[in-house]
Amino acid sequence: NQADIDRQIAEFGPVAARARALYASTGTSNIQQVGYQLARDRPLASLNGWATRRLLNTQSPIYLYNFTHIQPGPRSAQYRAFHTGEVPYLFQNLNGPNRVFTAEDQQVMKLVSGYWLNFIRTGNPNGAGLPQWPAFNTTSQQMMQIGSTASPGRILPQEKIDLYEARYKL
Repeated sequence: NQADIDRQIAEFGPVAARARALYASTGTSNIQQVGYQLARDRPLASLNGWATRRLLNTQSPIYLYNFTHIQPGPRSAQYRAFHTGEVPYLFQNLNGPNRVFTAEDQQVMKLVSGYWLNFIRTGNPNGAGLPQWPAFNTTSQQMMQIGSTASPGRILPQEKIDLYEARYKL
């Protein structure tokens, strides 16, 4: 509800007005969608901050992903994509009560398990037959977006990264 959105915006403290303007400019008046964006963006901004700092202390590439595929099921509209939602796809275990997995789910399973197996074997998720997964760098700030297909994309628009860095000093 609007009160929840106002509370979340107020948590931005000294940059709350900037947050309100940025989230109001998303083009949606759907309160639920704005709430979803707020809940999604903070951990993604935090991940960007972590990866940026980690690059200073490692010689190994960093591969980030955001799993956005929604599992089928009676409450999928409520839960959408969620933390650990990729696990059944990773372990090729698309069985579950009240879930009718589709050919699309089978394709997502091949993507996820293929990337993970390659990473376990070589330290690099890329391999034959898979879309190219770029290593994270501070210029492009890309991660693999895994939904019904996989493609690289920015973690967040730069103005959102800047907003969260200003608020949380990520």
